[in-house]
Amino acid sequence: MYGKKNPIYSGLNMNFKNVILETRINYDIRTEDHMEYDRIVPPDWLLVNGEISISQFKELFEDQDILFSEGNVVWGTIIQANNKLFSPGSYDHPAVILYSLNERIDSNPKLIKKVARDLFSLKGEQTDQDLQEFSDRLKSERAYKWKVPIPPRISNNIQCFYTTSLIVRKHLPNGYLYSNLFPYLVCPEKTKVGTILPSRYWSERFLKKYW
Repeated sequence: MYGKKNPIYSGLNMNFKNVILETRINYDIRTEDHMEYDRIVPPDWLLVNGEISISQFKELFEDQDILFSEGNVVWGTIIQANNKLFSPGSYDHPAVILYSLNERIDSNPKLIKKVARDLFSLKGEQTDQDLQEFSDRLKSERAYKWKVPIPPRISNNIQCFYTTSLIVRKHLPNGYLYSNLFPYLVCPEKTKVGTILPSRYWSERFLKKYW
């Protein structure tokens, strides 16, 4: 589930609110050349006769212009990811992400990491009705869905969302999931989809310390 290190519990002196603010500023001043490079291209395994074969991912490619032009940057963390994403490789693969729009998370993203761990612990288990959907989806590993609200009793009353995502290797600092905390791009007013913000916009000190 997780990468090779768990950086959020080391170096607690980092001011995560300043980091996410710096990242947002970097993204706000992006250039047209950057925007063209940032575009997400469907991997070959997702195409059948030139068409996207999984409808949930089709939504990502249809809405990516909205996402990249009007999106907001928040903290995201991994709940579960394709094992191939934890090492260098050629293809992009799916993952399940947890993120929150709550401003409290700007300065304390470890709160959503705890929710992610608690959700992952439900995988394949028989549980209460409001949590069974998450257990079943995590077990299936192919039950893709965007932006599912997390029940308050497991999110500690912080509004969080469980979402499918396509991890785009060119957007990661090393081309793979070395860490499990990252800036995540969403546009909740206009689309359910999201993506890891390309690392070219991340705060430099966050990159050096955690990736």
